[in-house]
Amino acid sequence: MNKRTVLFTLLILTGLVLITILVCQWIIHNPTKQEKQASQIIISFMESKGIQAKPGTKEYKIIMRKIIWGEYPELTGKDSKFIENPDELDYVFDYAWKYSGYKDLYGGDDEPDIWEASLSAVSWSISHRWKLLLNQAVQLP
Repeated sequence: MNKRTVLFTLLILTGLVLITILVCQWIIHNPTKQEKQASQIIISFMESKGIQAKPGTKEYKIIMRKIIWGEYPELTGKDSKFIENPDELDYVFDYAWKYSGYKDLYGGDDEPDIWEASLSAVSWSISHRWKLLLNQAVQLP
């Protein structure tokens, strides 16, 4: 393997790593169908109650916490006009947990998220390939 081939391979690997990181970022920052649905349910509920709070504000976190604690039975209760099935209720609770600030305080799933898992795998792959390529480059005449 000559130096040009090694450098070309390193460039390709670097490009693949960057693409992987960008895809992971896109996945993380784009809400799922379930999160969008939960958001719409909560927005409809808030509008019906005349509640005005924007995501990211302290007031919004408080509303999300009240949802988790069941302080809005008209939203999460048995006779809710906003939630049609148990799946939607799960979506609403997951959304409320995510935006309540509790997730930051108490954590979420014990499993690593897709970003952590992919970054770990990519990191190992890159370091392993770099070592192989550098060993080959050193052995060139």
